[in-house]
Formats: sequence, C-alpha cells, structure tokens
Amino acid sequence: MRVQADSPTADVLVIGAGVVGLAIAWRAAQRGLRVTLADPSPGQGATHVAAGMLAPLAEASYAERELFRLGIESLRRYPGFAAELTELTGLPTGLRQTGTLQVAYLIVALRAVGLDTGPMTGFDTAKADAEFFPDGRFKSNVLINIGYGDRDKLFPRSPRFSFDEIAKIV
Repeated sequence: MRVQADSPTADVLVIGAGVVGLAIAWRAAQRGLRVTLADPSPGQGATHVAAGMLAPLAEASYAERELFRLGIESLRRYPGFAAELTELTGLPTGLRQTGTLQVAYLIVALRAVGLDTGPMTGFDTAKADAEFFPDGRFKSNVLINIGYGDRDKLFPRSPRFSFDEIAKIV
C-alpha cells in the first residue's frame, strides 16, 4: 500500500489508522485510489479496546435484517481477508473462529430456566478433543457444566472491586 502523508489531493480520506482504518486504506489503495490517512497516534485508538468479533446474531436485532445480512456476509468474507493479510505480511492476524459468544447465550438461557451452569476453563483441549471428537472434525473451545447445584455446598464469593474502584465515567 502506498500512502502519501503530505499529498495535497486524495481520492479517499480515512480518519483513524487503527485496524479498521488501515484495512479500509489498504483495500482502497489496492483498487488504485490515492489514500490519505489522518490519525495523530496511529494504532493507539479503539484498536486496543475493541472486542474484535463478528457476531451477527449478537450485533443486530431481528428487526435489523439488512444489518444482519451484512454481518453474515462479513463473517463469511473475513477468513479470506485475514489469510490474504497474513500471506502479504508474513504475520498472523490472530483470527480465531470460535463460538464463545454463543456459549455465553446458552449459559444465560440455561440459567433463565433455573439450571445452574457455568464455563469450565483450564481443561486440556487436546484430551477433550480426542475423547469427544476423535475424527478431528471439531475442536473444543470451552466446556460448561449444567445441572442443579447444592447451594449449601457453595464457597463464599471471592472479593470483587466496586465500579468506583476501577472505573470513572467521563
């Protein structure tokens, strides 16, 4: 990508040189457009705080069908985009295609109907995969427990910070 910082004219002005801004500038430059990037601190903005997920079911309500379709199409295209970027740079993008958000929705739904449930992390994924998915077609992401717990056998909740101790509304 050829970007000119002091070019007096441009076909496209991209404000923000984080992950999304750079991706837009890269694609525009690939199509022959002259691109100017404007950012006082490239790569230091929202890129560091964004969740970075494509989750069409979570990001659009059922009334937003066009947004949902766009999300589904983005989800379909993104692995190819990430592979192209890795091929060009030789650097991994960190793309992981997991169902973590769907697991969270399942846990919420199970709790809503009265079941005790929660994620179980720290397990040996290779052993779990060998046991439950011996053909290798699937990989585990998270295990969840589901059932009816004995409230009398629960240990006290660990200490937590209050909102005011860790955050400030500005």
